Amino acid sequence: MRSNLLGPDFWLQWCKDIFNNNTGPPAVDWYNKYYGSVNITGEKIIFANAIEDPWQYAGMRKLNPNTQSGMKNILINCNNCAHCVDLRTPNAADAPTLTNARNYIKKSLIEWLTPTAADYEKAFGKNATTTEEAPLFLQE
Repeated sequence: MRSNLLGPDFWLQWCKDIFNNNTGPPAVDWYNKYYGSVNITGEKIIFANAIEDPWQYAGMRKLNPNTQSGMKNILINCNNCAHCVDLRTPNAADAPTLTNARNYIKKSLIEWLTPTAADYEKAFGKNATTTEEAPLFLQE
């Protein structure tokens, strides 16, 4: 839980004190326009948020299925699941929802990074559909 006293005014003053300047409020509208706000485009992107992460509301908790179908998101809901919890080293004490989230992320990455027959054909020609015909790595 975070105190209501730690709002935008507190952090703006903190920046001014730390950097000894006249830092103004963040240019949220500019950044939203530049990066696309919640209307970002792309594919093969996973947005992982944890339920106890105060940054979760700045992430992509909802995706538009019409314009963001190449993206995935996941909300990890468990005790002590805070910022970047999915990136920590797994251990036996991890909550099942955290383990499931990591498995979902891993499965998605494998799916996205495994070449398809169409990928081979595009890269190596119409008949190249196996690694024997079109090796991905040079042999020593």
